[in-house]
Amino acid sequence: MRRLLIGIALATLVCSIVCGPALASTVKLSPTEQRVLQLVNCERAKRDLAPLHVQYNLMRAARVHSRTMATVPFFSHVSPSGLSPCERAIAFGYTVAGCRSWSLAENIAWGYGSASTAEQIVRGWMNSPSHRRNILTAAFRDIGIGVAQSTLTPGGRRVALARYFTIDLARRIR
Repeated sequence: MRRLLIGIALATLVCSIVCGPALASTVKLSPTEQRVLQLVNCERAKRDLAPLHVQYNLMRAARVHSRTMATVPFFSHVSPSGLSPCERAIAFGYTVAGCRSWSLAENIAWGYGSASTAEQIVRGWMNSPSHRRNILTAAFRDIGIGVAQSTLTPGGRRVALARYFTIDLARRIR
């Protein structure tokens, strides 16, 4: 029987910043990113919470973080260059003119084999109180999703297919 591994970590950050201009664009989601969005919004809908909307700058931040975790490989909210989730969101432009602050939470996960599906990852998050709280925070309105594939686990072990997942959940406060 194939051994399954999954890793999950969490950071919740609240940032108050002076906001600059936003970038407006649409993002094409991969099938796995689309499935994560569908599953997360399904969990929110079960509890009468508003759906999360894909936000361009958060997508860029989440995708880059997942790609970096898959490439290096490592598994942490803090990138090898020292950027936290909040700092990454700012670096990728998650700001709006006229807002006074914003809040952000990040869930990350990795898995390989059958533990690397969107269903398994979201199920793992929902079975973790802190990750569940992030997904079900009513105030959040925006989401960025990043999924990257690798043949390496965070410890550098070679596997057929490992996937690294990042979701950044946020809300601007005007």
